[in-house]
Amino acid sequence: MRGGCSRERRVATGTTGQRLNELAWSRGWPQGQAWAERYEGGPMGGDAQIADLVLDHRCHRVIFFEDSHVARQHEADIQLLERAVTTVTDEAVCISSPMVARRWFEAERRRAAAVLSGVRQEARQTQSMGRTESL
Repeated sequence: MRGGCSRERRVATGTTGQRLNELAWSRGWPQGQAWAERYEGGPMGGDAQIADLVLDHRCHRVIFFEDSHVARQHEADIQLLERAVTTVTDEAVCISSPMVARRWFEAERRRAAAVLSGVRQEARQTQSMGRTESL
């Protein structure tokens, strides 16, 4: 399972992206709104696409889970992604623990909720100012 992330956008390889979106929707993310932008599947070049984003400083978090009991079909692409993250260690980090990834996801959810709350509060203030001005 591979996914790459930054504050502005989240990207993932094919199946992983679908699973992340389904998880986000089950946890309250707006239905139909992608939590993660899906790239190609890992064996189809998705790992290399995300590595390119990391090297271009457009991706700062990589979530990488793997089953150590299963052979990695596209070893070269996976190594490319792993090396891309370690090359830009001052800006990128690889999250390989499900518990850490879960904590990161919850922090992202709280951040998004806080942003939405701030937007709503700003809208209420604007509305009340409009009412005051019309009096």
